Amino acid sequence: MTLPSRDPARLIFFDRLTQLYNWWFMAQYLRERFAWLSAQNIPLSVIMLNLDDFRTVNETHGRLAGDVVLRQVAQLLVEGRRKGGYAIRYAGDEFFVFLEGVDGARAMARAEEIRQRVSSEPIALPHAQSGILIRASLGVATFPEDAQTASGLIEKVRHALARSKREGKNRTSRDVGLKLPTEKEALEQ
Repeated sequence: MTLPSRDPARLIFFDRLTQLYNWWFMAQYLRERFAWLSAQNIPLSVIMLNLDDFRTVNETHGRLAGDVVLRQVAQLLVEGRRKGGYAIRYAGDEFFVFLEGVDGARAMARAEEIRQRVSSEPIALPHAQSGILIRASLGVATFPEDAQTASGLIEKVRHALARSKREGKNRTSRDVGLKLPTEKEALEQ
C-alpha cells in the first residue's frame, strides 16, 4: 500500500505501519462528513474489528511478527471495503471500516466476508515454517437504522463488537437494541 498523498500536512491522517487512515482522520471524518451524510439521508455503516487474542501473537512470535499481521489485516480491510469506504487503524489491533451508502444488512454481509478472509488466510511470518491463523471479532452499526448521531453510531458499533467477544469471539454481531442482562440480573431470574 502507498500513501494516497505525499503532502506533509495530510500525513498526520495516516498510520505509518499499516498505511490506513488513523484516529485523527476518523475524528475529523465523523465531525465533518457525518453531518453531510445525515443531511443527505445517506446511510453510513461502520464495522469495528478487533483481532482475537492478538497479544499471544506478539508474545509468541515477537512484535515484528505482530506488525506483519497488522499490515496483512490492513490489506484485507482495504480490499473488503471496496469503493466508497474508508479503512482506519484506530489503535493497536482495533480497526474501523466506514461504508457510505451501505445499509445494515449489506454491511453485515461485508463484515462477515472480511471476518472469513481474516480467519481463513494464514499469514506468513519470516521465521515460521507455516503461516499463522488469526481470528477476528467484528461489530456492525448503521446510521440511521441503529443510531442518529456519530457518537451514538460509534457506541452502537462498540456494543456490537463487545457482543461478538462475549459470545465466543471470531464472529460478526450487530447491536440490535436488545439489552442483555447483567450476570447478577441473569442469576436472579
